[in-house]
Amino acid sequence: TYEERSHPPSVAECGTMHEEHVSIDPDLMKAGDHAGSTFYELERFAQAALTPGAQPEVTLEDGAFAVMMGVGAQRSIEQGVPIYWKDLVHEYMNHLERFTK
Repeated sequence: TYEERSHPPSVAECGTMHEEHVSIDPDLMKAGDHAGSTFYELERFAQAALTPGAQPEVTLEDGAFAVMMGVGAQRSIEQGVPIYWKDLVHEYMNHLERFTK
């Protein structure tokens, strides 16, 4: 739940980082953003959406956390102070509560 994840995961929870190099079709580089990843993300999303019982690689919750991270970064830039993750989660939960009543 959001309350359980009111802070970023620890280094131990994240596991080992590794680097991987993936070749990118030059046409994809010309056509889209993020070094072609947008194409691959949409392709996998479509596969999951069209396959009964398939689980998506990312969830709505993952997307909400990504947006909150961006909001926090922007606020920190604008205000010149650290923005605490727990405050972003609290604010998000309050907004979510308004829509679920």
